Amino acid sequence: MHNLRRLSLLSVDTTATATPRTEAESGADLVGALAGKAIRIHSLTQHATRDLLDPPERRAAAGSAAQALVEGWRAPQLPARLDRALRANAFALAGHAQDELLTPVPHPVLYRVGHSLGDSGQASAALRHFRRLHEVVDARFAPDDEISLDTRGHLAWWQAKAGDPAGAARAYASLYADQDRLYPSDHRSLLQTRQSAAVWQGAAGAPHAAVTELKYLYELRISLGPPTATPSATATTSPTSFRPPETTPEPWPCTRPPGARPRPASAPTIRTSCAPARPPCTTEESSAT
Repeated sequence: MHNLRRLSLLSVDTTATATPRTEAESGADLVGALAGKAIRIHSLTQHATRDLLDPPERRAAAGSAAQALVEGWRAPQLPARLDRALRANAFALAGHAQDELLTPVPHPVLYRVGHSLGDSGQASAALRHFRRLHEVVDARFAPDDEISLDTRGHLAWWQAKAGDPAGAARAYASLYADQDRLYPSDHRSLLQTRQSAAVWQGAAGAPHAAVTELKYLYELRISLGPPTATPSATATTSPTSFRPPETTPEPWPCTRPPGARPRPASAPTIRTSCAPARPPCTTEESSAT
């Protein structure tokens, strides 16, 4: 890196400093490493570098860059400045490597950047992001594919957060109807989606109907017993892994990201929403990747 700096092919910005932390704090080293320096590369240098890569190298580079961004977002108590930098770089990466990030399945960074956008107070921009992502996914995957269903869960969440709880309730109800064709009636993904539909129905002005539905779902969940953990081979790259613990005051999504395909009919794996469920995970921001 310093050799490239001496050749003026990149610059190292050390003005960004990490929030002071003790070594005992979880993730302190990660936050310090991320927030302490910024590597900036001129767009012409980036362009020349990309032109030298063959397709396999482009896919590998895009995947590595995307995973690095995902790992950066996992840092606890992420400073707002670093969150903005990760988001800007994610959008820049998607702008240059969209096909690579969508093949063979969408990379979790495409979902995580949308949630970052919304969490920063830009719910309408997050909604636009997921609408666009849904269009792209819908053009590549069948409507009943778990990837398409998961993406609809993300979209419905930000539709609600952007100020349209009634539309979100309808979106979750429509998602539930499609899931109901694929899964047994007591499957937990169905319960989560149905619960989200009820929550946003109540927020949209029908509290009595929502209470009746939620009471029924609560009793049904008790009768089914505690959920069993089923580790997935894709857990480390799943938007689900971005979620805080279940005790978070405002529940995050329960959407499982794109996983192995095809999905056996006898072993459904999607999880689309909590209560209310945010599935958990375009702007003008741009930055060098």
